[in-house]
Amino acid sequence: MDASSSKSDLMARIIYVCFFLSVLQIQVCGSCEPNWVVNDGYCYFISTGSSRTGLSFHAAQRACQSMGAELTSIHSEAENDFIYQLMETRGKRIVWTGLHDTSREGSFEWTDGTPLDYSNWKSGEPNDSGFGEDCVDMSSYAVVNGQSWNDNNCSVSYPYTCKRGGTVCPEDIETVTEFGTTGVVVTWNEPQTTELSGPIQTMRSHEPGTGFPIGVTSVLYTFMDASNNEVTCSFSITVETVDTTQPNITRCPESFESVGGRHVTWNEPMAVDVSGVTHQSRSHPPGMFLITTTDVEYTFTDSSNNSATCRFSINIIEDTVPPVIEKCPSDIHVLHEFGQSPLPVQWTKPSASDNYGRVMLVDFTHTPGQTFPDGSTQVIYMFADDSYNVATCKFSVVVKTDKSQGSSGSSQQFTAQRGNEDRGFRIAIAALVLGVFVALCLIVLIVIYIRQNRRSNDMRLNLLTKNAQDDGDIGL
Repeated sequence: MDASSSKSDLMARIIYVCFFLSVLQIQVCGSCEPNWVVNDGYCYFISTGSSRTGLSFHAAQRACQSMGAELTSIHSEAENDFIYQLMETRGKRIVWTGLHDTSREGSFEWTDGTPLDYSNWKSGEPNDSGFGEDCVDMSSYAVVNGQSWNDNNCSVSYPYTCKRGGTVCPEDIETVTEFGTTGVVVTWNEPQTTELSGPIQTMRSHEPGTGFPIGVTSVLYTFMDASNNEVTCSFSITVETVDTTQPNITRCPESFESVGGRHVTWNEPMAVDVSGVTHQSRSHPPGMFLITTTDVEYTFTDSSNNSATCRFSINIIEDTVPPVIEKCPSDIHVLHEFGQSPLPVQWTKPSASDNYGRVMLVDFTHTPGQTFPDGSTQVIYMFADDSYNVATCKFSVVVKTDKSQGSSGSSQQFTAQRGNEDRGFRIAIAALVLGVFVALCLIVLIVIYIRQNRRSNDMRLNLLTKNAQDDGDIGL
């Protein structure tokens, strides 16, 4: 099948569909009345009846005029092909056109007064055979090289084709806009009318290229000529919303590295969507991971099945490096006086850091402020990281007692409070000793007093005895 045959077949199918719908009074192919078919702004009609029944040329003209039309004028190859296919669809082999030379032989003109700017004569035509062929028909069964026009006797009865002005009105428009918007700009080819003549005023309810809200909007065009004859065209614009936007992911983590044996966590990503509803799925939750590289994927899906994905990798390595201890104290030497109570020993606790973060103090033997016995005591602090690598801090507290007299052997590590306590203790001892001394002195004085008083009494007794004896001797 050649290109011209394909084109003709397609045209025939289109015309058939439009005609069939017009019979059903479904005007989706234009704004023509039922039984008329629209093409390029004009309405066309082919008479009913059998393929051979019809009217004479002049009767056919009157029949078209009674319907507000004229016998068809043809002004292009495309229009000629359209009429030809319309005849095929309606089963007409020959029809009258509006071309004639009844006014002047050889000067052909269209009945609607339009110029003769296209012709498609069969070879040897027009020939005015018998000097009476003044009207033109076109036939579908005698096409030669695509040419089908023939002049014929005007009194012959043929089917006929009529043509009148029409209005090409846009079909109803359906469009979509993104969910969350309030409308969309819609454009269309503005309708045209050939039903009116002279200057035509066009009034429209909406301009093409303007915004239309979500929902259904009716658009109305009104055409009016100088005589106030009016033609209208209306169609609807339906705007619906559709969600084609993916969810917007926030806080999608970068790939990172961690160490084995550690609970791995991260700030989980989030997503927002214009529909307000998202569903999350993930390949791995935070937790323990093997010593390898693991790809983690989060997928967010909205109610319209638009999805967005967040991907990152976690590289788990084996940590064999122990923590690094900071400020591990040196050995501490303490000297205290003989006979004194042990003194508390102070130091700054050590700390530790690790190349992968967290370090724990897992054990220790002593704390600052404890007292220590004479001799050397080892103090141990033990730190470990999440991979169980261990580091220790060790130092010794060495206590010696000064057994020499005096205070030269005072401890190397006294607090101000302890010194004050020692001074108070010594003062108390001194006060006690002084009290004892005073008491002893009083006792000695009392003893001396008693002794002297007894001696005095003895002397007074002896004197009295002697006096008594002397008095006796005198009496004798």
